[in-house]
Amino acid sequence: MFPGANFLFRTFARLCKNVIQGSQTTIYCSVAEEIANETGLYYSNCGVATTYRKANNHQYAEKLWNVSCHLLNLEPEHDFNAFLETVSRQMY
Repeated sequence: MFPGANFLFRTFARLCKNVIQGSQTTIYCSVAEEIANETGLYYSNCGVATTYRKANNHQYAEKLWNVSCHLLNLEPEHDFNAFLETVSRQMY
């Protein structure tokens, strides 16, 4: 090993979560009665969080949608804006 390898490993290990820690937010959002009527929010570490700026970029969303449709052998929605509006109305 090289000098400082142990320090780097310990630092990196603190940033990672095990399976139980990683599933806590999903479980919380599934069973917490106090957030049962909330929709369309992004959660991290069992609390509402701000999404990354790129996550709100329409072009990234459309590209992800098209790639996902291609991988699933589905036809992409012709009017992506109409699709997003429909999904948004269903969430609220």
